[in-house]
Amino acid sequence: MAFSKSCSFVIPALKEYRKLEDIRAADELLRKQVFDKLDESKNKLETLRKAMSDKGDFTSLTSIGAIISQVQQISGEVFHSQQGSAGISPNIRIDEGTLNKLYEYDYNFVNSAEQISSTVSGSLTEYTSGTSTAQAIAAKISPMLRRL
Repeated sequence: MAFSKSCSFVIPALKEYRKLEDIRAADELLRKQVFDKLDESKNKLETLRKAMSDKGDFTSLTSIGAIISQVQQISGEVFHSQQGSAGISPNIRIDEGTLNKLYEYDYNFVNSAEQISSTVSGSLTEYTSGTSTAQAIAAKISPMLRRL
């Protein structure tokens, strides 16, 4: 701890740089968490597709396959998206109000991934018990993906 305090006196803007690096690390953790939720959803949807196939319900395989493809594409974009730079003198500066809006967006982003995961988990149970069709499940999940 003493080292970083003494360094901040010697190296100009080190404190600000480290704060920005912490934000980048938090962003990476957030994106990893959302990716994991989406990947878990994709795996459950693949289980649903297998259950449909085992049951001989081939009519909606295409719609579930399209949902799986969407989830996979979105999760890939989330995981591989470029992070910002923690440059000492960035070209674009974000004030506290804008940063709060971004935090709200992140909160909604995580909640959307959580909703998708929860809906997919319940959908497999609904389908196997006969209380829902694959088309109804796809109709529920598709709008959620568009909100991501």
